[in-house]
Amino acid sequence: MDVIAMDDVSLSQGGFQLSSISAAVPKGSITGIIGPNGSGKSTFIKAAARLTSIESGMIYIHDIPQKEMTAQEIAQEIAVLMQTRTAIPSMTVRELVALGRSPHRSIWKKSSKIDQEAIEWALDVTNSRVNENRMLHTLSGGERQKAYIAMALAQKTETIILDEPTTYLDIAHQLDLLELLKQLNETHGITILMVLHDLQQAAKYCDRLIAMKRGQVYQIGTPKEVLTENFFKEVFGIQAEVHLDGEHPLIIPIASIQQQKGDEPSMIIVNNQVRVEKGSADHLVKRFNKQGQVEFMEGFLGMEIWVTQQTTDYDEVTIHTRWNRKEDFVNWTKSQAFGDAHAHGKAKPEGLLKNKITYYEVQVTRPALQKKA
Repeated sequence: MDVIAMDDVSLSQGGFQLSSISAAVPKGSITGIIGPNGSGKSTFIKAAARLTSIESGMIYIHDIPQKEMTAQEIAQEIAVLMQTRTAIPSMTVRELVALGRSPHRSIWKKSSKIDQEAIEWALDVTNSRVNENRMLHTLSGGERQKAYIAMALAQKTETIILDEPTTYLDIAHQLDLLELLKQLNETHGITILMVLHDLQQAAKYCDRLIAMKRGQVYQIGTPKEVLTENFFKEVFGIQAEVHLDGEHPLIIPIASIQQQKGDEPSMIIVNNQVRVEKGSADHLVKRFNKQGQVEFMEGFLGMEIWVTQQTTDYDEVTIHTRWNRKEDFVNWTKSQAFGDAHAHGKAKPEGLLKNKITYYEVQVTRPALQKKA
């Protein structure tokens, strides 16, 4: 049985998108979400916990459509610890843990015996009892993280979602925290879904991995199935050796593909300068941001959009993109997303007066300038 299941889920959040996500979190598993920065890992878990709205597709929690559940019902099924949290001044560890009971009672209702038992259990199982009366801001990073996990456990949910739980911790506290999560899973049957950046830790502690790349699921499987040498080449652009210690991959990073080739790094800069009828610039930009999906294209490195509206007769929009190769940009212009972003149902796009595309190949680095003698 799956605790959480996504079926063809898509959403836009600012300039970022998740596209056609289908993935599941099996009950009783430790599932890790991995991928480069900006690949959609945190957005994935926000959608799973309904901390952000999806635009299409379906999400199920214990086979119940998420959209049919209230926020309180979701909180009774899933506890969530995001990486960024609101600072809580003048609060003890016990008081923080007690907040975990909020989904089970109204704000005016006194704590019940069940609430107190849950709080005591959460303090004990995370070894936070020794700190229960300490102020939260006086704890070390590892102790504070355990206190927040205790708060999540006090919710008495079957599932906990964590966004990069080992961030800012030294290696000893990272391993201590991951061992705690493993114990919670094995001893108490708690399903864990977490974002991890350290792939060696993901290989050791996760039963299952969901690998993300540019807002899409690249691969789902066991660490042994996912963490291959080809995976590191295709997803992270690096060369790595992968050896197996039983079912656990051992990863030895070597170098980026570019560095290994010994090539001088270069990129293609594309300027698409578009003149449109006066007042049409905002419409063009909104349409491009919604449907262009340029950030998901192979070889895409970055984008800026400039709008000039000072002229009397027209607006001017410059879409400045950076690519590994000219062919990468050309491939995007042949994609369905590009067609959707530029389709207006006419031979000439609505409002378009003129556009000009220019390419520049530039070196990414250069030797330091030498001062003249």
